Amino acid sequence: MPKSKRDKEISLTKVKKKTRENKNAVINRIQDALAQHKNIFVFSIDSMRSTKMTEIRQKFKETSRFFYGKNTVMSVALGRDAATEKEKGLHKVSQLLKGQCGLMFTNENGKNVIKFFKEYSENDHARAGQEVDEDISLEKGPLPQFAFSVEPQLRKLGLPTKLEKGVIELVDDFTVCKAGDKLNPEQAKILKLLDHKLSHFQVNLIAHWSADKGLTTLYYDTSANTFFKASTTAAFFSTTTKCLKEVGKREIRFSETAAYQGVDRRSFDLKSEWKPDYYQTHSYRTKKLLSALLSLTAVIIWIGCIREESDLDAIFNTPPHLITAGLERKMLKEQIQKNKRDGKDTSLLQAELEYVDVKEAALKAQFSKK
Repeated sequence: MPKSKRDKEISLTKVKKKTRENKNAVINRIQDALAQHKNIFVFSIDSMRSTKMTEIRQKFKETSRFFYGKNTVMSVALGRDAATEKEKGLHKVSQLLKGQCGLMFTNENGKNVIKFFKEYSENDHARAGQEVDEDISLEKGPLPQFAFSVEPQLRKLGLPTKLEKGVIELVDDFTVCKAGDKLNPEQAKILKLLDHKLSHFQVNLIAHWSADKGLTTLYYDTSANTFFKASTTAAFFSTTTKCLKEVGKREIRFSETAAYQGVDRRSFDLKSEWKPDYYQTHSYRTKKLLSALLSLTAVIIWIGCIREESDLDAIFNTPPHLITAGLERKMLKEQIQKNKRDGKDTSLLQAELEYVDVKEAALKAQFSKK
């Protein structure tokens, strides 16, 4: 049957762009939240999951509001500089809105909020594109944890399986992923079928602002589950790193009975805290200038007083047209001495040395006439 020319395919994927009115509405909601709440937290999220975020919203429903949108719109609502900021110090909060981050307006006590997010962490199935830190493999043999109807799906995902008397059997050992790999869609689906959760949903608090205390930067280390607090005006000379705790990693294997066999590996979690504001202070610039002056003084003293004269000084103090001959003569003499120590013939090198003397005499005569 011929294709009808009147039938038109209508795509339902088109969405209208957000107009200026929509953006103004978001700005007004943020400014209303600012007037109604005492504290603002800037946060980022590891392994974003909308269901987990909804649970957090419900917990703080009575006292807080969350905004997770365009950074530009949120920064305009708070004020992008000191002249346009709605409250004192809010333009510094706007400067922290980079990457995937959001704002939490709350009347909760700041310490209680920090304590909650320090302890809150949920595991979930990894998605495609996530980098894993474990080696996961399946051993040859039956897989009784799966129903027989799943076998075609497993084979489609790349597992070497067969159905033996209603039980799925793995024909050969199969490596699902290795530490450092970025998961592809097939690997992510296999891990989900195995119910192995490698993703960790975590809210990281970046900074805290309040009208009475101003802005306080919060450094949060998700790997060590430890908070660091530091005022943005305090001076910190350099980065410090120290070991927080020693943790064990396991190489996971699934045996025929679907039990874990762990191989312990030792690793260290480190923390670092860094204060970029220090490098803008007068004391840092003074130290840099003094360091440069001391280095220059040391070089001048070495050149003028400590350094001993060598054969090269005599060569480089000669006229320019004789420098090449001087260097060539020095190299030939060193080679002759080496050959004499090794008991080798030096007649050819002696001839080349005499030729250098002749060439140097010719150059002297040539330039003396000029």
